[in-house]
Amino acid sequence: MSKIPASNLIVIIWLFIGTYFASYLFFFSPFLMPSGVLGFISVIMAIPSLFFFYRWTGWRTTLLVFVILVCLVTFIEGVGVLTGFPYGSFYYTDMTGIKLFEVVPWTIAFAFIPLLFGALGIITYYVNAPWKVILLTALYLVLIDLVLDPVFVHLGIWVWITPGIYYGVPLSNFIGWFATGLITTSVLLAPLKWRQVETGCPPIIIVISLVLTIGFWSGYALWAGLVIPFALSLIILGVLIFSILRFWSTD
Repeated sequence: MSKIPASNLIVIIWLFIGTYFASYLFFFSPFLMPSGVLGFISVIMAIPSLFFFYRWTGWRTTLLVFVILVCLVTFIEGVGVLTGFPYGSFYYTDMTGIKLFEVVPWTIAFAFIPLLFGALGIITYYVNAPWKVILLTALYLVLIDLVLDPVFVHLGIWVWITPGIYYGVPLSNFIGWFATGLITTSVLLAPLKWRQVETGCPPIIIVISLVLTIGFWSGYALWAGLVIPFALSLIILGVLIFSILRFWSTD
């Protein structure tokens, strides 16, 4: 294994430190985050992975995937809020800003896309078979939600009508997330054509938005004392950062 460039290590270290500092500054310092800004954070964090996805697939495929995922994720979330299926009964508060049709935030797809791209990027770095990619990406998304959902409930981004035992999150939510992961991963892979997963997996750098997202909310979990979500976030970040450094050292 070759030596990792010092500049790359510095970038990773500052990304790691910066996300924790940002979460403290936004939520726990005297300079609290203005109302409505939270939705724009999701948009900003999605940009890096969208950019590297574009570099990998071109603008036509990126635009097609983006439009499909925006419509699909918004639809699934809307059905979830209105019917309680497949996650359980919940509703969004006004913390994320304007809601489409007074149901789901307009930024919901921007919040999900980095998670999906990141999960796909890390799974395809180690696995090639399409069915394994779909299954493991869905499971990885559930692991991510074990970090994020308790944080969002604690912060008040959404509210469960019947709270569960895991920091107020019901088991049905994670079952729903797994099903959503299966659907969205399958839909994501279709425009890419199966051969791209088999012969040309996404560049590992596509996980960068997931690193930023998990780092930011891991910081919140730390400052809020959410022990299990914080511990899981360190595992996720560890795997992501290890994989990026491993790629750089063998590139």
